[in-house]
Amino acid sequence: MEFWQLLVGTISGFIIAFLAEPVKTFFENRNKKNRLRKSLYREICYLYEALYALIEEVKEQRAISLGIFAYFLVKGRMRFTKAR
Repeated sequence: MEFWQLLVGTISGFIIAFLAEPVKTFFENRNKKNRLRKSLYREICYLYEALYALIEEVKEQRAISLGIFAYFLVKGRMRFTKAR
């Protein structure tokens, strides 16, 4: 009797582990994908903000040095606000 209980327990443990492993893998992969997606979005936003700030600084320096601040203010803002 003891042998059969041990055998049934062992076999059921293997079956449960066999069925649970794909489920665990699915949730792990989904979690990794979500974390990667969020970190990529954060990186893209950071790069966009840095590039936008750099463009604004360059436009201001150009406009001041060339004396055409109004041109860059109007034309530059129209072009970059559409990309948002």
